[in-house]
Amino acid sequence: MKLTLQNTVQFLSKPNLHRFFRIAFLILISGLLVYQVQQLDLSTRFLQELSSQIRPLWLLPGILLVLPNYYFEITKWKILGRQLEERNFSDATHEVLRGLKMGVITPLMVGDYLGRSMGFRKENRLSAVLLNLFNSFTQTWTALLFGGASLFLWYIKEKDAVYLLLPAILVSATALLGISVLYGIQPIVLARCKLLQKYLTAFSLPLTLKNRIIGLSLLRTVIYNFQYLCFYLAFGLHLEPAVFFIGINLLLLVKTVGGGLNAFGDLTLRELVSLYFFSRYGLDERVVLIATFVVWFFSVFTPVLVSFFYRQHDSSDPL
Repeated sequence: MKLTLQNTVQFLSKPNLHRFFRIAFLILISGLLVYQVQQLDLSTRFLQELSSQIRPLWLLPGILLVLPNYYFEITKWKILGRQLEERNFSDATHEVLRGLKMGVITPLMVGDYLGRSMGFRKENRLSAVLLNLFNSFTQTWTALLFGGASLFLWYIKEKDAVYLLLPAILVSATALLGISVLYGIQPIVLARCKLLQKYLTAFSLPLTLKNRIIGLSLLRTVIYNFQYLCFYLAFGLHLEPAVFFIGINLLLLVKTVGGGLNAFGDLTLRELVSLYFFSRYGLDERVVLIATFVVWFFSVFTPVLVSFFYRQHDSSDPL
């Protein structure tokens, strides 16, 4: 893995690839965005009526919540990166945005791992990848925690939905296993797996540092919840708070655990889950699709776009 990682990073760092990647990625994300919009199949009349009903007092907070969301993510990466080399907020911002940009088309978060590690010295790049593994795992764990709670709540509300009990137990048990791994309490099965042990060494971090990273990941999930709620209310979608909590966290669970394709695969999962869940409660499917798309646009696509114009005095950045 170490040789493959270093060769890949060195290849992407070639100066003559700088302009090619920048232009190609920008064209790609723009084209894919247009394609996704076309799939909504919405009439001009409907869009005009919907735009007249949008509530700015909810829309604006939804947009602004993108800022603390990424502030917490950049802060997490700054804290983790300092375990290897000196990192300030500007360095961490540069690396998070570069990882986000490279993750647009690469599967399974490969681009994110490579993008964040490229700014480290050659001998530290593998360690940077492993630190990002810990960071990603904490965010996945929060999705499992909130997802398990939402499934139990859904089971309680839907009295005849016995089929929800098993998924709720499994997801919650996985969250319990996840937090034990994060804090170094490994079950016998994991402890005996030599392949996993090589990667779980990244979790051997000071307790106070783990608490900070996990806490910031929890804050990001809370912000995601409020952000979705603000956008749904901005588009006139009204349900009781418990139903919103269930739907939003099911969406976050599926897109976090199963959304490892790329940014656009992430959008597809968001749309499918939101459509399936909220249409069960009588909401207009078209409005649900648009509201979910707008959340993705501001929380994923816009930061990717910003990453193309973000500048830092770093000659080694190929993208």
